[in-house]
Amino acid sequence: MANQWSFGRPENESENAAMARALAQSFGFEEERARRWMQSAGEDTHRVLRRGGRVAATLVLVDMGQFFGGHRVPMGGIAGVAVPPEERGAGAALNLMIACLRELRERGVPISTLYPATQTLYRRAGYEQAGSWFEITVPTAAIHVREKELEIRPATREDQSILRDLYLRRTVHCDGMLDRGTYIWDRVWEFRGEKTLGFIVHRNGQAEGHVFYLQRRPAVWGRFDLQCTDLVATTPAAARRILSFLADHRSMAQNAIWFGGPTEPILAHLPERTFEVKLNFYWMIRIVDVAGALSARGYPARMKETIRFEITDDVLPENSGRYVLRIEGGRGVVERDSASGGGAGRLRMDVRALASLFSGFRSPAELILAGQMTTDDPQMAQAAGWAFASVGGGPAMCDMF
Repeated sequence: MANQWSFGRPENESENAAMARALAQSFGFEEERARRWMQSAGEDTHRVLRRGGRVAATLVLVDMGQFFGGHRVPMGGIAGVAVPPEERGAGAALNLMIACLRELRERGVPISTLYPATQTLYRRAGYEQAGSWFEITVPTAAIHVREKELEIRPATREDQSILRDLYLRRTVHCDGMLDRGTYIWDRVWEFRGEKTLGFIVHRNGQAEGHVFYLQRRPAVWGRFDLQCTDLVATTPAAARRILSFLADHRSMAQNAIWFGGPTEPILAHLPERTFEVKLNFYWMIRIVDVAGALSARGYPARMKETIRFEITDDVLPENSGRYVLRIEGGRGVVERDSASGGGAGRLRMDVRALASLFSGFRSPAELILAGQMTTDDPQMAQAAGWAFASVGGGPAMCDMF
């Protein structure tokens, strides 16, 4: 990074105010809302890029985890990337992202994930498409499920450990789902200043699912939508009870809306296809540390395989080189590959293509067709396809951050 730039946390109230202004100007809302956002994320998450003593760009960096192959991979979530109008066009955003990636690497965080406003910028920083965020809409009048075997009660903040356990039971084996921290859980309880209504589904006091929602009023007067900030069912009975609960709102609620993957299991309980599943976003991943990322995720438990990579990274050149991944017992051990012999017997790609492979978003065959991977060993490519394969329609998230 050029000497004219400096990166770090805001150092005083003037820089906090500059960050709030940049967020408001970039995202089109008032500064007070930007300050509330900053407060909800926490001071430790705030980052600014300075040039000539001025704040030239900002972001919010949230420490989280993301599940791949049934294991938690430490992840730095990026949000609130903002550049004041007068600073645009001078490279501030790219320098901001590179500085942030440097921080993550120094802290030993192997991957970073974000929802891109523009893919071009983030691809230049080494990010690539790695998963999906779908919007699921079900008209409440079309939910022909009336099963009330389980009980339901309001949720309170004292239930947080119960809610976390339910969420992890549902998501730990779903590639791409977050291991939520306080910032994301707070958005379940209160979204953009609006407090949600939360309910727990249980059998004799043992929780099996939960649902949180806002009553969002669309254009039609008198009716509203149930905008769910979280919906979790860990058993078939819980799924049917939640559907029945949503259907009970049909006199005033028009739709139930929540987010997740393309093959949401709760939809299997609807007798007809009276719902819409719409792709809203492809989120992106950056492999910050190749060896750290490949060794942190999980792999098929019965697989025993050796896969060799040749990676290039023009932003974090220390990632470039040859690696050998040895998979056994559901885990991977990664070493630098010192074997000679050109690129023979290796999967050759840049760090962007590796992100798509790592998450299971694209298979080796798809990456080869896209011109993002080459190899002279089809069997190794096939083995990589098995090793990184995702289930349930591919990697997905239910949370936006």
